[in-house]
Amino acid sequence: MGIQAASFMSDFRFMGESFRFMGEISV
Repeated sequence: MGIQAASFMSDFRFMGESFRFMGEISV
């Protein structure tokens, strides 16, 4: 469970950063 949770959190952070990146591009 630890490894799965860690990979999930890293994917979630990556999604958040890409969303912020797209937001900066569109503005």
